Amino acid sequence: MKYAQFTVKHVKGLEPRSKKYEEWETSSQRNTGRLGVVVYPSGTKTFVFRYYVSGKRSYITLGAFPDLSLTKARAKANLLSQSVANGVDPKTLGPTAISAKAKSVTTGTFGELIEYYVSDMRRKGRRTADEVKADLERNALQIIPAGQPANQVSPEQIKRVLAVMIRRGAVAHSNRVRAYLHAAFSAGLKHDNNPADQSSSFLFRLEKNPVAIIPTQRHAEIPRDRLLTENELEKVFEAVNDSQKNGVSADFRLLIKVHLYSAGQRPFEIINSKWSDIDFETGDWLMRGDITKNGRDHIIPLIQPLTNYLEQLKSFAGVSDLVMPKRNIFTEAAPSSSLAHAYKKIQKRYGIADFQPRDLRRTAKTLMLRHKMGTENHLNRLHNHAFSDVSNRHYNRYDYRDEKLEILERWSELLDELGGAQ
Repeated sequence: MKYAQFTVKHVKGLEPRSKKYEEWETSSQRNTGRLGVVVYPSGTKTFVFRYYVSGKRSYITLGAFPDLSLTKARAKANLLSQSVANGVDPKTLGPTAISAKAKSVTTGTFGELIEYYVSDMRRKGRRTADEVKADLERNALQIIPAGQPANQVSPEQIKRVLAVMIRRGAVAHSNRVRAYLHAAFSAGLKHDNNPADQSSSFLFRLEKNPVAIIPTQRHAEIPRDRLLTENELEKVFEAVNDSQKNGVSADFRLLIKVHLYSAGQRPFEIINSKWSDIDFETGDWLMRGDITKNGRDHIIPLIQPLTNYLEQLKSFAGVSDLVMPKRNIFTEAAPSSSLAHAYKKIQKRYGIADFQPRDLRRTAKTLMLRHKMGTENHLNRLHNHAFSDVSNRHYNRYDYRDEKLEILERWSELLDELGGAQ
């Protein structure tokens, strides 16, 4: 007797033999019945439900594949399992009652699929969940109606979403939205086909992922290796200090300096930090694991310039505990992209070649190594890179605070020479 995790591809791939045979779906549930497929020598495949009543094995035929889809077969099997779990022989229900119950399962809409995917991201602690939701609302939900059943969304509709973005020049961004949509439909498929969840009254009834056949725009994904020279950094400071011309608000000018003097910490982690986690007395800035990329707490020692800029920035936060709240909603952090927008203004007005905030992170590490400010291991600790080896993942709990402090002090001296102290 063979057991497997059923997928449409798996069921399609079951080859006929000289005699009929059965294959059963794996399940973590016990004594509630099991979905199976009977494969006949003719090639016909029939979904069946097997269960036990008073120790006696019984079968109920659900329907032939592919006329009865895997999703609908699983929905019927789930309802029958509920009856078995409640001590009721499913055969007493009759086929009419089973069909009626199966139809009562709600079919999820495209809007509900997006919400389910984002909620799943939040459950898993994914820090970008809100930004992903906003991105999909701005792009996908402007073209695909939120009320359209998710299982009726076609590849053509997905292509239209991405084509609009590509036409306006957002090619790389279209790849990200494609990835979000692919992940959303994958999450829906897993929800529908999870044998551990046999009591769900909510299904998307997806048979396939409509995004899977749409290619990414590979030419847009060129790895960045942009490094700023010391002269360019000097020009950035000149622009930041020129409040009359740069077009950047005072709070974002301070945020840029915090970003630079912290050696290019990730914008999301800076903006989503809380004032209650910054101890000006002990000189420690704690970035908690719930906002860091690798999920681990990260300590940044506060050198004097960083302390000065953070204290000034705090006056703009008002009653908010967030380092950089939205202008009109103090309980929500500003988008992490807002720092990149501030840099863009400076680049355009001062003729500085294009760069992204992450390029400054790369620049900081490169210059630190060039000026022998610390070992590569200590620089990786300063930037809170993930370490995959067992020793670092499970046993090394040293925070490298002293080493980080020494590096940041020397980095601060270099930035002061380049005009940061003005």
